Amino acid sequence: TQSTGDQQLASTRSMSAPAAKDEVHFLSKEDIDKLNDNPTEGVPTQALQPDGGIDWDCPCLKGMASGPCAEDFKSAFSCFVYSKADPRGSDCIEQFSKMQACLLSHPETYGPPPSENADSAAPAASDPPAQPAPASQ
Repeated sequence: TQSTGDQQLASTRSMSAPAAKDEVHFLSKEDIDKLNDNPTEGVPTQALQPDGGIDWDCPCLKGMASGPCAEDFKSAFSCFVYSKADPRGSDCIEQFSKMQACLLSHPETYGPPPSENADSAAPAASDPPAQPAPASQ
């Protein structure tokens, strides 16, 4: 049974402002693990391991370390991770170009290339600047 104070509180809540559209719940890692069948304990969240090695099985790599372009991806990613160049990775252009060519040649695995129409709003760097129309006098 509820006490009179609890009933008043419940009554006050129902008469107060309408319920918010969204609710925020704060959960601890333990709470999330209880809700999930797959606890997060021990699941890697970054590819770079404490010893400096790369965890190619890390879910953060989204499976890129397997498939038809795995070796090209590993080469480019390793180059970037261990790059000493400034800016970082600027010495990896060849590896990333090779990986890009591989990704583009396997749309069945990696999806179609980005739409060329996405860049149509901005003029290409090779396009001459637009000339204003001559003023009529």
